[in-house]
Amino acid sequence: MRDPLLAGKVAYLDASVEPVPRGVPDPTEREVFFCTKADLVALFWDGVSVGTGRLLRYFQDSGKNLLVGFI
Repeated sequence: MRDPLLAGKVAYLDASVEPVPRGVPDPTEREVFFCTKADLVALFWDGVSVGTGRLLRYFQDSGKNLLVGFI
């Protein structure tokens, strides 16, 4: 996947440059943006983080294809 990304053949959103609000119970604008634009959402989760768990459920409830890596 890295080669097509570097060649500009695959569109992606870099979450590391997006603002990450804390303690927001409802979906943030950032989460809604990712949900509406993504065909596949890849999340890396430790199985403990409440925020990532909430985000995972939000994407599941929205019918998104998910790839979850447990770390």
